[in-house]
Amino acid sequence: MGSEESAADDKIERLYEEFAFGQQFPVADEAALRAVMREAADALSVDQLMEVLPPLFNLLSRDRCQAVVQPYLGRYVDGQLAPFVELVNAPSPGGKRVVFITAEINYKLYREALYLRRNGHRTFLISLVDYGPEIQRSFEPAFDVCLKMQFNLNLLGRLLDRLRPITWWAIRSLLS
Repeated sequence: MGSEESAADDKIERLYEEFAFGQQFPVADEAALRAVMREAADALSVDQLMEVLPPLFNLLSRDRCQAVVQPYLGRYVDGQLAPFVELVNAPSPGGKRVVFITAEINYKLYREALYLRRNGHRTFLISLVDYGPEIQRSFEPAFDVCLKMQFNLNLLGRLLDRLRPITWWAIRSLLS
């Protein structure tokens, strides 16, 4: 492992400890809190961010979450998730782009995506549940890209605002 990777791992570990355990977390200091959020938005993967945000939300009032955390979710989408946004929004022959959103593992969705891909559509999956690598590998033939993110409606909303597919396809249980 190179020193650059090691430094990144150390940063992620430190951010995780600060978020998850409130150790030396600058809850009262607005400028320091914003600096930590900016650093997290630039350093953490989707899975890591989704793991450490709930403890942070528990430390802050709703108003402070809106003022401090929300702007960095947009920064996170514009940075870490920008490659996914660009793929979904990129022009395709006939403009056939479909984004599937699910909060469960669903093979009906898989069959629908396979059918659409065979008929010239580009298909993308946003999964709000974690599933193992074997399931992810089984879904790869049906989707151009599969994005896993734990259930966080604030982050999902920021992401969906930036996507411009032709069609949205969502599992009913997500909406109920």
